Amino acid sequence: MMPDFLKIIMDIKAASYVRDGYLLVFVYLPAVFGQEFAAFISDIIPALLVGLADDAEYVRETALQCGQRIVTFFADTAIELLLPQLEVGMFDENWRIRFASVQLLGDLLYKISGASGKHTTAGLDEDENFGTDQSHSAILERLGGNHRNRVLAGLYISRSDNALVVRQAALHVWKVIVTNTPKTLREILPELFEILLDALASDLEERRQVAAKTLGELVRKLGERILPEIIPILQDGLKSPVDEHREGVCVGLMEIISSSNKETVIMYCDILEPTLTRALMDTFPGVRRAAAEAFCMLDSVVGHKILDDILPELFDKVTDPVDGDNALDGLQQIMARRSRIVLPYLIPRLTTPPVNTKTLALLTAVAGEALSKHLGKVLPSLLASLQAKMGTPEEETETGYCRSVMLSVDDEVGVSTLVETLMSGAQTEKNRLAAITLLDLFYASTKVDVRSFFVSTIRQLIRLYMNDDPVLIKKVSSAIGTLIKKTPTDVIYENVAALRTAIRAVHMELKVPCVPGFCLPDGAAVFIPMLRDALLSVPADEKEVVGQTIADLVRLSNQAGLRSSVVTITGPIIRILGDRYAPSIRAVMLDALNCLIEKCTLLIKPFVPQIQTTVSRALSDPTRSVRVKAGLVAASIAPMHPRLETLANDLLEVAKANADLGTKETSFRSLRALLTAAGAKLSAQFRSELVAVSSRYLDTEENELKNAAAGCLGAVVRFMPDDELAGVLKNQIFDTSSTDWGMQHGHCLTLGAALKEAGDKLVSETYADQTMEVILKHHTSDRAAVVVTSTRCMGLYLLHQRRTNQPLNKKLLIVLAKSFNHAATDVKQRVAEVCSQLAAAAPEPLDISELKIVVPQIVNGTKEKNSAVRYDSEMALADVLALRKDDTLLETCKAAMDSGARESLQNARKAISKSVFMSVTKLEELDETLPRF
Repeated sequence: MMPDFLKIIMDIKAASYVRDGYLLVFVYLPAVFGQEFAAFISDIIPALLVGLADDAEYVRETALQCGQRIVTFFADTAIELLLPQLEVGMFDENWRIRFASVQLLGDLLYKISGASGKHTTAGLDEDENFGTDQSHSAILERLGGNHRNRVLAGLYISRSDNALVVRQAALHVWKVIVTNTPKTLREILPELFEILLDALASDLEERRQVAAKTLGELVRKLGERILPEIIPILQDGLKSPVDEHREGVCVGLMEIISSSNKETVIMYCDILEPTLTRALMDTFPGVRRAAAEAFCMLDSVVGHKILDDILPELFDKVTDPVDGDNALDGLQQIMARRSRIVLPYLIPRLTTPPVNTKTLALLTAVAGEALSKHLGKVLPSLLASLQAKMGTPEEETETGYCRSVMLSVDDEVGVSTLVETLMSGAQTEKNRLAAITLLDLFYASTKVDVRSFFVSTIRQLIRLYMNDDPVLIKKVSSAIGTLIKKTPTDVIYENVAALRTAIRAVHMELKVPCVPGFCLPDGAAVFIPMLRDALLSVPADEKEVVGQTIADLVRLSNQAGLRSSVVTITGPIIRILGDRYAPSIRAVMLDALNCLIEKCTLLIKPFVPQIQTTVSRALSDPTRSVRVKAGLVAASIAPMHPRLETLANDLLEVAKANADLGTKETSFRSLRALLTAAGAKLSAQFRSELVAVSSRYLDTEENELKNAAAGCLGAVVRFMPDDELAGVLKNQIFDTSSTDWGMQHGHCLTLGAALKEAGDKLVSETYADQTMEVILKHHTSDRAAVVVTSTRCMGLYLLHQRRTNQPLNKKLLIVLAKSFNHAATDVKQRVAEVCSQLAAAAPEPLDISELKIVVPQIVNGTKEKNSAVRYDSEMALADVLALRKDDTLLETCKAAMDSGARESLQNARKAISKSVFMSVTKLEELDETLPRF
């Protein structure tokens, strides 16, 4: 029956009156069964304790009555069964069970000692007791020393219980049975501390609070008198095999320090320090954490002495194979709590070579904001260590240590210092790879908003693309890609503008067609996703800058650098061109598209049908810039266009049928670009029609249209067979019969374009003389425009001869030189320009016989009143005689001249301004029909 009774009493689902009824049975059973009932006491006590914690008051009263009856009947015979249960009950989570346990324990002690618990202790001083020596001796004799000490220790701890009724009950029992509190405490001190240390390491917050209050009260009450007795107990406690017990020792130390006055702590500091040092290297993490708290408490009382005494020993133990990890964790625990004080002390040790990166990383990683002030010393050590491990099996481990340090920095000042230090490291050869690796890692892992660092990072990192090291560029691209992903899209336009500025700065510094880093595999591809997103998301008025950035990036890259992103960006560009955006935006997009085609021809081929559709619409656009850019795109896709003739005919039809002269002009320019790109693939019929259409506009008064038509006609000559060429030269290019100066000018422009595009044909043995005679004929015109153009034609003729190592046509050269005497300023300037072009066309200087022709006339030009002519002549003289190098050629030329010319040349040399020697001649294109975009 007993198991069933106990089951119902402990069943919380049973009705309270049912539990009360079963409990009443136990009130009478002891009297009925006598000593036979003692065998069930150990089973009944837990059920009684549950009843004592019941929500129903009458159930609690019945349970208490039952417990008192058991104590009354079995105090003499069943103490070993009663006491253990009551001792456990005093530390139960439920305050009612603790309260009832104290009451029953009191009844038991009263029974044993013969004392009466009915005395009132209210109003008495805390240390004023009723206990007698006889009762003290009776309890000691009946329970034994160890058991008595544990009971009284539990009772003393209950005096600090959080529940008022428990404190009052425990205090009452204590005063009734204890004779002298200080004396008793000294007697029970070992057992009391054993219980306290376990309680201090408990998982229950309430139990830890009670133990802490008890310990604090104990120290305050007995002061320095008891410390010599407590400290050995604590030191022995650290030898306990139970982890929680050792943890309690450290918590106890902290409570002792906090409860003692400063003088007392200082007095015993030398004893406490070894204890703390050992605890900080304990094998159990909880002990090390508690020891760190005690260290901080001691530091706040004693000051820096503890740093000097404990930290060096811990730091030296870090490399110990047995205690190293524990000592390191102990330092970490201290650092996490006292970083502002400890970090300045440890930084010099941590950063002194050889650097223990693991120790440095793990300690600084928990330093919090205090680390920010020391990043200038910590990061260089980390960078040097990581750089030394780059490319080794240890690189990953080393990187992990560095990551933990960086991620611990999250304050504004610290993050700024971190990024600036890494950026500075990225600009030096010594630790460059390590700095970029850590920057990438920081951007990838940090939770800090890094948008404010985008501009400065891009400006610095993009400079590294001036290198052609694949390993470096891969790391730089990874860091930039990570930053782009972590940057919110609401600042994407500002970022694109910053990127464009950075790209242009690099281009201006390098002054080369391609940036080396952009030309490595996927070197420029990292920027494309951001530019694509910006292109599709920013407002219309901001798309132009995005398009310009794309064009700049593509111009400075190549197919290898863009391979993986061509499809990604080409589609959005075509999409933008298909919408109704402003002409300036469409022109920029066409420019970007043309750059892509030029750089990645084969990769763009799948888009040719879409591009043709887009270009066809753009060629009829009202805005000239859009038409011009569309023509360039058409020329760029020409070599891979499956139906090139159709594309060319479409352009020709626009030139022939469109009434708008501006549209005609851009169509001719587009046709010339197409001819340059793929003219050999066009049929004779198309060439014939092109000659017919372009010839119609050689005498137009619209100069741009005339230039475009003449350039187109001159360019097609390059692809004509001999019989076709002869007819075109006779009827269109060499025809000088017209008296209309406009037509003469048109023919002269056409001749210049033909010399530019097909100089090998017009300066060949078959046509060289005819070409010269036509040029000279045009040069006798009374129209300055025609003379200027004929001067350019002379230059193109002579340039072809010089570039192909032929002797210069002396007749043309003489006429050219004497043109310095022409009345028109423009003619004189063009002559000077042609002379500079001839000097620059080949590495060797002009022949002495040629110099004797041109130099005297150039000298005359340096004496002109017009400053522009004078300056151009001085530049020509410096170019022809290589005066910026030395005077060797000058002296050679002087030696071949008569005395008058020699003196004039010497005077001209002296008169040349310093600005001429400091400048480089800007050589313009002699063919004025070429489009100027």
